[in-house]
Amino acid sequence: EEGRQEHSTYSRTLGDGTVLTTEVVHLPGADLTQFSEGSDRYTLLGAKWESSASTMSYDPLGEPFDAEDTIIAGLEAGNGHSKFEYTYGGKTPGASSICRVGDPVDGRNVFGWGEQPNNILGLSCSTSRDGLFLESDILFDPDWAWSPINQPTPNIDLFTVAGHEFGHSLG
Repeated sequence: EEGRQEHSTYSRTLGDGTVLTTEVVHLPGADLTQFSEGSDRYTLLGAKWESSASTMSYDPLGEPFDAEDTIIAGLEAGNGHSKFEYTYGGKTPGASSICRVGDPVDGRNVFGWGEQPNNILGLSCSTSRDGLFLESDILFDPDWAWSPINQPTPNIDLFTVAGHEFGHSLG
């Protein structure tokens, strides 16, 4: 399945100038209508983080297995490819609305789990205003057969998808 993964980018500008951007990792044939309606596909954000570091926390609600170590490894792998770095802020169970359109910006960067339409593996959602990122969240679909780090299986490699999504959230 991994070789067939694709990704798409969608953004929407709100009336106050806030830009909501969603990066979606999916398999061919995914239903992406929830992201494409009213969005511009493949938009260069032009946004950046105000400082060179931020904290990313983990909401384990709905995780299909003890995935924290695998996702943190993906986070750390993404840090090596940018001048910006995330530090791990620990668990924040049920503390954030991750990638949900219409929810208020809470200024926290959180990764977690949530069901997605068919063939969507994961997505990152960044919010920016006046050229600066306000927050970036990452959501993985727990319904897929994910494999933890260092576990050779025919399942989808969570480490690789996590690293990919963290790259998007870095900007």
